[in-house]
Amino acid sequence: MSRVTVSEGLFLLLVFSLPVMQPVYLDYRGYAIPPTDFVFLAAASTAALSMIRGGVSLRRSPMLWALGLYGAALCASTAASADRAHSSLKLLGDLYLIGLAVLTLLHVRSLDGLHRTLIAWLIGAAVTTVAAFAGLLLFGAGVSDPNVNLFLSIHGSLPDGGYPRVMAWFLNPNAYCAYMVASLAILITSEQVGWVRRGALSFEAAMIVAAAFSLSPGLGGLLLVLAFGAWCRWRHSRPGLVRLAIGVSAAGALLFLAVTTAVPASDAPLSFSHLRPSSRMLTWIGSLRTFLAHPWLGKGLGLGVVEIGYTNPSGVYEWLTDAHNTWLSVLAQQGLVGFIAFVSIIAVLFRGAGLSMTSQTRVLRSGLTVAFATGFLYQSLSGSFENTRHVWVLIGLLAAAKDLPE
Repeated sequence: MSRVTVSEGLFLLLVFSLPVMQPVYLDYRGYAIPPTDFVFLAAASTAALSMIRGGVSLRRSPMLWALGLYGAALCASTAASADRAHSSLKLLGDLYLIGLAVLTLLHVRSLDGLHRTLIAWLIGAAVTTVAAFAGLLLFGAGVSDPNVNLFLSIHGSLPDGGYPRVMAWFLNPNAYCAYMVASLAILITSEQVGWVRRGALSFEAAMIVAAAFSLSPGLGGLLLVLAFGAWCRWRHSRPGLVRLAIGVSAAGALLFLAVTTAVPASDAPLSFSHLRPSSRMLTWIGSLRTFLAHPWLGKGLGLGVVEIGYTNPSGVYEWLTDAHNTWLSVLAQQGLVGFIAFVSIIAVLFRGAGLSMTSQTRVLRSGLTVAFATGFLYQSLSGSFENTRHVWVLIGLLAAAKDLPE
């Protein structure tokens, strides 16, 4: 295995720190700045110095062109924004996210580099899983207040009650769920190539339980990952069971999406006749209207795309400004120009996509494709995850795996 440089060591620390969003973070103008961002500054500075000295260089990759196109679209949206000052601040954050993908491409240039990065990711996932169980144990001991038990979240759009909703080190349970779904796919993939062996099944079981307590609509992605795991293990020996697992998981994933569209009316019995549009459905409709009002370059980066007052099933009044859908969020904030640029990134990632287990490299590509599809694409239908840090590292990982030679 090749030697780890200082630059790569800092990058691996960054990957490990991705899920650690609290309890220590800086709040700047409503933006949470976690430890990962400061690690990025050190990692990027060290990498830049190494590039100047000729110690490392970027491999030519189609992803670099797609990221450059998206960066240009972000700048155009900022220039046309209804609030340029606010959008300019958000632009810096979005360029940082692109920087995460570029930094990943810079360091993941071989199987050794990919091996080290995935292990760093899984160590972070292990720490997150431990935090989730710590939150559940504290809840069982009577510490149920999220202001005290920092590993728990408020119930949000779920009905109030005496049950725990976990977010571990994250700031909300939906982002936590998305991270855990991608991490489970990465763990299964690492097991398939022999990079994780001892205790893999126990680790997977613990992650599944920990993720389930997020109580997020993104759990449909977890079902799809479980189907992937079944396919990896039993595609030859038990094909009928695999087909059943895929069918049940797909149906479950669709059901999780369906229940995000409506909620029971207050103080009404649970029935189809007493359902009302959910907060997500209202924001989807509102963000589509915003896009139609600003079709080309959008309303502006970082600006609220809806203004909706809503009383959730817990009886709490909420003021909603987010689209709760990645694609509608991009359309409303960045218009068609930004949307096309963002889709170009996805297109590069899925060029020649398919599940293949004929070589170690193809197993890794397949597994990372599943991690991205279930940990981002599926999640993006019920949440705005285009600004999530681990997603952009995952983009870099999948692009790097695509660029690796056979």
